[in-house]
Amino acid sequence: MDANILCFGLFGILLTGYLLLEGFDYGIGMLQTICAKTELERQVFLNTFAPMREGYEVWLVTAGAVLFAGFPIIYAALFSGLYLALFLLLAALILRSLAVEFRQHEKSQSWRTLCNWGVFFGSMLPAFLWGLILAGFLKGYPINADFEYSGSVFEAFSIYTVVAGTLFTLLFMLHGAGYLLLRVDTSLGERIKQYALRLYPFGIGCHIIFILLTVMQTQAGQNMPAAGILALTVFILGGGRYFLQQDRYWLGFLATTLTLLGSVSAIFISLFPVVVVSSLHPEYSLDIYRAASGPVTLQIISRAMLVVIPLLVAGQIWKAALFWRRLSVAGLELQNENHQFKQRIKLAQALEDCLDKTSKALRSRDSQIINKLSAKTRQVLWGKQDQSQQTDEQALADKRRNKEEN
Repeated sequence: MDANILCFGLFGILLTGYLLLEGFDYGIGMLQTICAKTELERQVFLNTFAPMREGYEVWLVTAGAVLFAGFPIIYAALFSGLYLALFLLLAALILRSLAVEFRQHEKSQSWRTLCNWGVFFGSMLPAFLWGLILAGFLKGYPINADFEYSGSVFEAFSIYTVVAGTLFTLLFMLHGAGYLLLRVDTSLGERIKQYALRLYPFGIGCHIIFILLTVMQTQAGQNMPAAGILALTVFILGGGRYFLQQDRYWLGFLATTLTLLGSVSAIFISLFPVVVVSSLHPEYSLDIYRAASGPVTLQIISRAMLVVIPLLVAGQIWKAALFWRRLSVAGLELQNENHQFKQRIKLAQALEDCLDKTSKALRSRDSQIINKLSAKTRQVLWGKQDQSQQTDEQALADKRRNKEEN
């Protein structure tokens, strides 16, 4: 197989895999602020993806490495022209990770509210920006004859790209709802289901608008396979709503997965062999041949990724199986109670050790410790006084009595 095509295909697989895996994380991050009513419910939402979120970002880093090494001109043009959008995307991901990690470190309601909104915006902004960036590949960026981004970052915004960003935000929310229904108990699941059913018409309507604008404004309208896949995703998304109504959650989650997969795949299929369309002139578009590295580099990258991608897939399956179980508010409460009980046991053990050493010091007549304790405390810690101390106290009492008689 042509090394350029293979490298482009591997990049597409890595980026699509990241969007599918991180997609329901985005959705859960938005839904935890909207659907959950209590802090325990929000923590249950976050616990469904928190142990695995760092593994998903490996897909994005690997995709960026393939783009950098295999197609450096494309990498340079995108990162120089879309620096603001990419900076906001990365900053939002960092914000979300910090909010998830530190929300439990403080018990104040204001702190947790701040973290909850950090998770929300740290999920919504990347979801919107991914749709905007991917749609911009089709719509076109101002790439000049030197294969450089010659416009401003705001040229990435148009009605078409904003609709695409909104669509991906809605799809990620539906994808996250489908995943939550597989991971939480029925008490929370029923509320998530009702919210997702209300959200589906907006997702389907936005998807139809996106397809119409794609056919009218981009080259995808002339690519029958891509147009067919996009049309099929509308019916698949409608099927997802039907499966949700029938409580067939696995099929509903599969429907949102196929919808995202079809939408991203249609973009890459319609672009091929071009990766970034130039809005200035078709000849300036960046394709997988004029923007690629040398043949040796492409072969090395392709062979390396053929080893790395199966390892990534195996790692994700292993980690998902390790943490896969249904979560509930009652289970989280029991977990918190167990944690508090363990903390009390540790405190009791520390007090026992302290009392033991204090008792030994008292029995060895350590005056420094004895003088700092009250008589009542000494009686409690030391137990019954020994005979010598009783004799001393009796002699002191007799001396006082003799003085009173005289």
